[in-house]
Amino acid sequence: PFDNVPFDNVLREGDLGQVLATVNDPHERAVLLTLALQGWRVSELCKMTWKQIRAGAQEGSWVAEWKAKRDKLRVQGIQAAVMEAVLGLKGKRGAAEPFLPHPDGGHWTRYQVHGLVTWVSAAFGRRVTPHGLRATYISSVISRKGIEAARQLAGHKSITTTQRYSRWQIESDDPLTVEDL
Repeated sequence: PFDNVPFDNVLREGDLGQVLATVNDPHERAVLLTLALQGWRVSELCKMTWKQIRAGAQEGSWVAEWKAKRDKLRVQGIQAAVMEAVLGLKGKRGAAEPFLPHPDGGHWTRYQVHGLVTWVSAAFGRRVTPHGLRATYISSVISRKGIEAARQLAGHKSITTTQRYSRWQIESDDPLTVEDL
């Protein structure tokens, strides 16, 4: 069967830190962290605005709430490292403003995100795509929390879709991995 996420496309222990070390721009760093630590689809990242972000129940926590594929409502806590990177960006934070602004102040496009990830991964010596970062996230959640938690967090309708990501076991004490959810 067709495999759109080969093994080399999934980050392993220590890889995210090395990938981030190749990036100096804080906007680019925030995009890479979000893809790897939130598991969002590129289209979700590009469309996310501050209107969809709210404070979480615990002090200092944040939650994203948005309509994903097939108008399904998704609610997900935002990793502390992601929020730290995003809050460190200069720019407006009005309801219609991008959650992850491009350096020019507007929204990132799918092509810009794909170009960023492939450029950075080439400097890292591998061919990682944005979907590979999503696969890294889903695999990490499967390893830590189980297949059902991963299905819900990935926004998959069917557990069969999520099971495709279970072929990689990502075990890591690396601080730049999915935190305890």
